[in-house]
Amino acid sequence: MFVETDSTRVTTDQGVATLWLDFSGRPVNALNTARLAEFGRSFDAVCRDTSIDVLVIRSARPAGFCGGYEPIGLSTLANDTGAAAFSIGGQRLFNRLAEADVVTVAFIEGPCLGAGWEMALACDYRLAVAGPDSWIGFPNAPQLPPCWGGPGRLGKALKLFESGQILTAKECRRHGILDDAFSARRAKVELQNWTDRVQARMRKRSCVISADSHATERIAFRDAVRNQGHRIIPRNPSVFGTSTNNPSDVVELAIRGNSVVSECSNADVLSFLEVALRRGRVTPLEAEQARKRITFKTIQAIICSDTENESILSLKTDFPTVARAA
Repeated sequence: MFVETDSTRVTTDQGVATLWLDFSGRPVNALNTARLAEFGRSFDAVCRDTSIDVLVIRSARPAGFCGGYEPIGLSTLANDTGAAAFSIGGQRLFNRLAEADVVTVAFIEGPCLGAGWEMALACDYRLAVAGPDSWIGFPNAPQLPPCWGGPGRLGKALKLFESGQILTAKECRRHGILDDAFSARRAKVELQNWTDRVQARMRKRSCVISADSHATERIAFRDAVRNQGHRIIPRNPSVFGTSTNNPSDVVELAIRGNSVVSECSNADVLSFLEVALRRGRVTPLEAEQARKRITFKTIQAIICSDTENESILSLKTDFPTVARAA
């Protein structure tokens, strides 16, 4: 082990350091002032080692890269001074990340939201595993705008996220915000290929944000704190229900590997599955596999004769497999 703190650890291998985010106490990684400081100490330790060429930042938790701000930490921002200190701390650290001599790579698995997306944007390269949970953006904007350099680094692409829109990894790749997005089974190989290429041709790409841009972010964040925007409940787009009569839930369950008996219409479910395919949440093969996990519950009205009643309307339920076609 190269270095380890309560929230991070760093491993090295042939000139490539990996800084693992592992924030204890919550199921997802979330940033607050203390965790930001721990990240900074680990990052500084990497920068002091001249044998390291590449730094990969990734999550050690299966729940995703980083879910944004820690809600408890936000609750302490009671005034303008606290909001300004919070903004300045993150801006300075992510500027150091952008300016470092070591080439940085953000390797995104699962949700990358809010402050986590700002951290990724401060890196030279951004790679992502394209899967059902590959959500990227600022879900709490505009009530709680990002303030650690993300808006400035996105430039014109900020309009894709400024109203709280969430994109998939494949959509971000199409817009040129990610350098690559690939399936989970290719992730290990693709990451190795990228680090090999970066080591063969070392090139910094990240940009440092101007003082004016940072000031604009701090003012917007301060105003949000004044308006209690930091007290909103963070939205996590990866959370879904388990209703079998909601086509969105049916598709979510199926693409996550569950067998589902759906009470929805075939057309509604396949429409949502097509959206998931179009947005890059699943590959064509994964979409077909999801279809095969869905059966549709149909209700047929049967007219039965009876000696005492002219007719009795009864219901017969069966479970035909109608989503198994190629």
